[in-house]
Amino acid sequence: MSVLLFLRKAGLNVAAHGTQIEVSPADKLTDDLRRFIRQNKGALIEELTGSLSSPEIHCTPAQRDATDEPVLIEPACRPDGSPLSPIFWERGDGSIVGPAVPEFLAQVGGEFWIVVTFAGETVWINSGRLRSRKQFETQRPLRVVERIKECR
Repeated sequence: MSVLLFLRKAGLNVAAHGTQIEVSPADKLTDDLRRFIRQNKGALIEELTGSLSSPEIHCTPAQRDATDEPVLIEPACRPDGSPLSPIFWERGDGSIVGPAVPEFLAQVGGEFWIVVTFAGETVWINSGRLRSRKQFETQRPLRVVERIKECR
């Protein structure tokens, strides 16, 4: 899920004016959302002004509003404020990557997400994709195969 899509699902309108971000309505902004926006400002400005190649960003207001599920987000830390342990997760290609320290925990309806920065990118990880350190360390290398051409 993109940063922009997440904010839109939270009921916020977002616009970029140069390096400034305008978010409304102000009454829906919580301290956690403000912190999230500050920490993801670069990615958000890029989504609003840069190349919009992600299919998640191309949605009509009707599509965006079709899901009225609540969006909750909070910083990911222990009760004493210390960071959580690094996590590993499985990508769509089957590879297990990590480690990355969770920065935010989010819930969109019944789905739970972990937000991390990995290789300089903000990554949203569905909780169902989490894997163990042991799985990461013992994974077999992916084998690239050629696509089978259609018979005529």
